[in-house]
Amino acid sequence: SSGINAEYGHLGIPKSELFQTVDLYEGTNMTQVLWGLTAVARYARRANKDLPALGPDLAAKNERHFDEETLNKGQSIVGLQAGGFKGANQEGMTFGRPRAL
Repeated sequence: SSGINAEYGHLGIPKSELFQTVDLYEGTNMTQVLWGLTAVARYARRANKDLPALGPDLAAKNERHFDEETLNKGQSIVGLQAGGFKGANQEGMTFGRPRAL
């Protein structure tokens, strides 16, 4: 392995976010090159916060552990997708001119 894949492999960047060196030199897949450079910036900044930011930082893992009682409480909640909007619907809404039949 050579190029950017070998150089920054220790940062833990997924292979799907890296690019081939030939893509950079020949300009054949510049979208992947830009994707790869921003990935290097994100992962390098995670390792060293003193580096300048290029785009957003990687999200920190935030695992949550709920007991069985808390999980069961969620079963009784009706989500908004299930009609919990107190009868609000699209009835009477029109967009543009009505269709002449």
